[in-house]
Amino acid sequence: MNTDGISCNLLTGEESVEVEGAQITAATIEMFDSSRSGRCVVIDEAFMIADAERGWAWTRALMEGQAPEIRLICSPATTNLIEQLAEAASLEYETIVHTRLTPLTVAREPWPLEELPSETILVA
Repeated sequence: MNTDGISCNLLTGEESVEVEGAQITAATIEMFDSSRSGRCVVIDEAFMIADAERGWAWTRALMEGQAPEIRLICSPATTNLIEQLAEAASLEYETIVHTRLTPLTVAREPWPLEELPSETILVA
């Protein structure tokens, strides 16, 4: 984002990069600071809320986030759990389902990186 002219801080367990004037912070979920929630918090990989070892961090971000808008990004399999949490905490929520524009497929054999079709996204 910084290379595109959008000032953004970075905060992980290993790195802390403060960018002057940045109003956006990209952080690992464990480093989320609810006191600096801003106007919108986006929580990715929210399916991890069900993880026995790390789920506490997603739960804390959801329950302690102080932004007027909190967006959770998750697979459809997680939606029910997150809706139950929101209802138990009396949080207003809206579920928006997005359609995957291209199919998700598993490669049957390794691909040399030089031969990948353009606009390919790899998940490893």
